[in-house]
Amino acid sequence: MRSKPNSMSLQSSWCYWASIAAILLCGGCRSRVEKDWETASIRGSVTVDGKPLEDGTIRFVPTGVTLGPKTTFEIHAGAFQADAEHGPSVGNHRIEIEYADDQQLAFDDEQALAELKGKRMKRGAYPILPAIYNTQSRLTATVEAEMQPLEFSLRSK
Repeated sequence: MRSKPNSMSLQSSWCYWASIAAILLCGGCRSRVEKDWETASIRGSVTVDGKPLEDGTIRFVPTGVTLGPKTTFEIHAGAFQADAEHGPSVGNHRIEIEYADDQQLAFDDEQALAELKGKRMKRGAYPILPAIYNTQSRLTATVEAEMQPLEFSLRSK
């Protein structure tokens, strides 16, 4: 005949395993994430056909032996910037610059939506810059701890 499990032993067992799980989960907790790479503050400008890029994004993608994550910053009125805490890692990067036209359509602009449908286009954002500046970018930059502003002069065609 089997005996009924002792509720005290079940409770002790549960507490034991909960304590082990807490130790394992919090054992690696730190108040601040330590990085294995140095980051730098940056600032710069982006022009397209000689005019400031109104709104877009610029992405720094580490290449070669450069450590660190991809970092993306907003471009407003042709300018971008980031402080050292949030900036890209020091080293070589491939640069991707994106700008998309969302046609500035109101959500309920039936006439504009009908025109898009007639052209077999969907409402959404359409890339303005050639792929050589974003998905197939050949732009590069070397980020240093102390550096001058970066300048990117792009052509729309």
